[in-house]
Amino acid sequence: METTNTLLRQITILVVEDDMLLCWLTAEHLTAAGFLVIQAHSADDAVQILKESDCAVEVVFSDVEMPGKLNGIGLANWVRRERPRVVTILTSGQATMPEDVLTHGPLMQKPYHVSDVEKLIRKMAAQECSSR
Repeated sequence: METTNTLLRQITILVVEDDMLLCWLTAEHLTAAGFLVIQAHSADDAVQILKESDCAVEVVFSDVEMPGKLNGIGLANWVRRERPRVVTILTSGQATMPEDVLTHGPLMQKPYHVSDVEKLIRKMAAQECSSR
């Protein structure tokens, strides 16, 4: 029963996307699916949120290409170093990505269906719960 309760609890997702409409649409769908969603429009903002947030972010869903000092890969590196229990999912519209991108977690190609993002997050949360 413990695993079921863990899967039913609300998962907090930080959506990081500089395209405000895409960020909003993704956040709205994930919120309607029962997740608690926080939005950031740059990797730099995401780091600040992760440092200052009272809620425990469990998943970072981030675009790779963004303005600022950090891009999505830099954010994924920071998350892995500073918040190792947080799952990172990257997304990009680029046809080719450096091979090391997949070491940060799954990569979703743009354009993506938000329902596919939801399914991937639920699958990863279930895997995380079963490994505890």
